[in-house]
Amino acid sequence: MTIADIVAAAGPGRFADWLGFELKWEAAFGPDGVTIVNEDVSGDGGGLTFAGVDQASHPHFPYNNPAPSDVCLAYRMDWDAVQADSLPLPVGETVANFGVNRGDDTAARMLQGALGVTADGDIGPITLGAANGVQNPLKLALEIVSIADGQYQGLADRAARYQQFLQGWLNRDADLITFDQTEEAAVV
Repeated sequence: MTIADIVAAAGPGRFADWLGFELKWEAAFGPDGVTIVNEDVSGDGGGLTFAGVDQASHPHFPYNNPAPSDVCLAYRMDWDAVQADSLPLPVGETVANFGVNRGDDTAARMLQGALGVTADGDIGPITLGAANGVQNPLKLALEIVSIADGQYQGLADRAARYQQFLQGWLNRDADLITFDQTEEAAVV
């Protein structure tokens, strides 16, 4: 299975565009550099992982023989959990990215912190209204990335075991900024 197989199964739209970005960072590849394989990274609490879908978050995923639609379904659950379709582009994509990487509650709190609303970890009507009322969604998305960078640096500073992941997290965030700018430019 390849990234292209999974994205094709997602169909067109925001979710598929975002899924392509996520898989570029989440999937582990076999010797051919194209075929996605299972991995289990030491120090990563997710356990066995396929295309970024980890056992800790998705215990019922068919790790032995997944289909592209299985991967899409797992990521759709993550996308829907942060109400990405209800958030402006590229804010929904940014929050969903951090939902995958940091958890839905943390991603919601990052959005709420950037908006200056009560950070309760729940993307409800107040958070949605504030997010959809911003004049510059790209600026909001970039503020969320900045918050994430600070949190990642703080994690690495407090616990040595996270040092091995810090540069990867920061590189992913830099790529997310480019993705957000590209997505936002496509709708202008």
